[in-house]
Amino acid sequence: MNIIEIREFLHKIPELGFEEYKTKEFILNYAKNYSCVVKEFSYTGIILSFNDKKKKTICFRAEEDALEIEERNDVPYRSIHKNRMHACGHDGHMAILLKLGDYITSHLDSIAYNVFLIFQPSEEKYGGSKSLISSKILNERNIVAFYSLHIWPQIPEGTIVTSFSPILSKAVEFDITIHDECRHIGDIRDNNSFNALGSLLKQIDTLDKNIHFRHKIGIGKIEGGSARNVSPSKITLNGSIRTFAEEDAKFIIEEMKRIIIDISFSYSLFVNLSYNDDFYLVKNDMNLLNLIKDEIEIKDISFYQSEDFGHYARLYPSVFFLLGGGNIPPLHRSTFNFNENILKVGLEFYKKLLFKKY
Repeated sequence: MNIIEIREFLHKIPELGFEEYKTKEFILNYAKNYSCVVKEFSYTGIILSFNDKKKKTICFRAEEDALEIEERNDVPYRSIHKNRMHACGHDGHMAILLKLGDYITSHLDSIAYNVFLIFQPSEEKYGGSKSLISSKILNERNIVAFYSLHIWPQIPEGTIVTSFSPILSKAVEFDITIHDECRHIGDIRDNNSFNALGSLLKQIDTLDKNIHFRHKIGIGKIEGGSARNVSPSKITLNGSIRTFAEEDAKFIIEEMKRIIIDISFSYSLFVNLSYNDDFYLVKNDMNLLNLIKDEIEIKDISFYQSEDFGHYARLYPSVFFLLGGGNIPPLHRSTFNFNENILKVGLEFYKKLLFKKY
């Protein structure tokens, strides 16, 4: 199979995080003729280890999982799984790694390093990179370089770019719950959950507008109530914060705690804030970036998307690349697609990284 055929096959069988069993089966079948050691983690995760006894390790990572989206593309390789779609390019990332495996197998004697091709589950959901780290497999190796790339809209087609500054943002996922007693509309008091919700949203909006560093505060889901004539006993809000500094995220969380306390006292209700700030900035290692800078274009760019590659970047010398898709639909869109020839660019670039002096 060529790189485009691999991508299109994987595109047809998208699976959600930690459920990538058909994807895993395909990868293992394709890799049967590789000269490698297979290591498995977290049910569906796979590492293909080449030159397993070498002292230094280079890692290349691709994501396996897809999204809960119904695909709208009218293409022969359209998803055959209802409400599942590779709408973030992970099928392409895996295709690049599998063809890189072909190349490594035929050039083993000329590669001075142990090479890990990592097929990681559940990047979209929480926990994929952490599951590999907690498996301790990486602890056994002297990792000198850790790479990943991502197909990216609105970057010139077929170019590979990265940044000296943090390239992807830190994320904090938060949940707010307002608790009240159910009341018929005829008995509703002023201090009710719905009025508290209105005040809460207004204060979060004011906070958002008064912050002067780069950030985003968004609420994607609000849920509550059981009938049109009964006040909700519980209202939940699910949202996300994005920043480009850890301390900025901490500041926003502390301000939101203050807002929650104010709402609780003002409306005599129990209001709870919980959050997960375990989504780190994706920052490149400067020494590693300087080693490979002649192979890529370095721009002063950063994006509000987050990526669990940040967990690797905190522990190992890492660089995260963007593979330009050009004028294509945004990530996570039901019409997302790209010119598959850019996968060949990513593959040729990765080949060059195998022969750097680490």
